[in-house]
Amino acid sequence: MLEENNGSRNRIIKSAIKLIGIKGSLNITIREIAHEAKANVAAVNYYFCSKSILLKEIEEYFNREVAGICRILKDEKIPPKERILIWAKDYMNYLTENPGVIWTLGSKVLIRESISSSLDNFFSKIDVPLISLIKKITGIEDDLIVLLKKIQIISGIINPLLMYYGVGKDYGADFNDKDIRNIHVELLIKSILGC
Repeated sequence: MLEENNGSRNRIIKSAIKLIGIKGSLNITIREIAHEAKANVAAVNYYFCSKSILLKEIEEYFNREVAGICRILKDEKIPPKERILIWAKDYMNYLTENPGVIWTLGSKVLIRESISSSLDNFFSKIDVPLISLIKKITGIEDDLIVLLKKIQIISGIINPLLMYYGVGKDYGADFNDKDIRNIHVELLIKSILGC
């Protein structure tokens, strides 16, 4: 029964993320979510009580999904540059497959609404391994320069997707194409880390 409940909850969350991505807005209704999830409105209300609670659950879901993607950054069996490349490609692919996540987080930032503590904790946790890898790869010890390189990498992953899905600007590159995304990430990492 617990597995079935988690399956229903996750299906509703994934449906909400999909609808937010399609609409490019958080302006979705519980009825639309229920329809997309092939659930009834009562089920959505049972699991989440309100749309604001559902949006918080989307943050938590994102946190869990991306935490799995970020494990590669700590895998000492893989060379540092390869770890960053794998992580960046997987992260960009995840965001491409779930553009509603970008809208949910971006909207919260734009209206200056706080993000959940677990998501804030996630961003704090990613800093340490990414900064460490940047230092290993580049040999740079200046904390400010390393921090700026980290920001460039993360921005280089997220910004093209914001422009592509949010503004409809593709710069002549189809970011729905995984090969294009992979080339973008490889060029991004090479240009920022000089390797």
